[in-house]
Amino acid sequence: MAKIIFTKNLYEPGSTHGIAKDNVDISSKFPSHVYNIMDITDEQYDDLRKYKKSCYPQEDGSISWEDLVDRGYQTKEEFLASLNRDAAPNPLNNQYKSTWAEAQVKTYDDVTFPTDKSLEEIISEKVPNFVSEIEIL
Repeated sequence: MAKIIFTKNLYEPGSTHGIAKDNVDISSKFPSHVYNIMDITDEQYDDLRKYKKSCYPQEDGSISWEDLVDRGYQTKEEFLASLNRDAAPNPLNNQYKSTWAEAQVKTYDDVTFPTDKSLEEIISEKVPNFVSEIEIL
């Protein structure tokens, strides 16, 4: 099991603050009077970290899930331009920048373009320990 953190009483896309494995202590970083912390499966966690799906909370306590369909790349050049941007700092994730840097030095000659895979999905195939920017560690 894993956790997802939403802004409390905000029931729309964009209310997700992050995801965390079940063994990560998030209660001190995300107080319950400000955030809703909900359980998700490991598969849902992986879909979120690889930007295969997005989600947002519903007023009834459920989570609405959507497939991300506009997430691929037409050319290798387009992919490399996305890959070579600077990783945004995340104070709740001290491994994101280093795994991003590791991904930037890999070769991607074996990836077939066009592809419908997300940047994070392609990277995670090359860097098995890749940490997504939305993961809370």
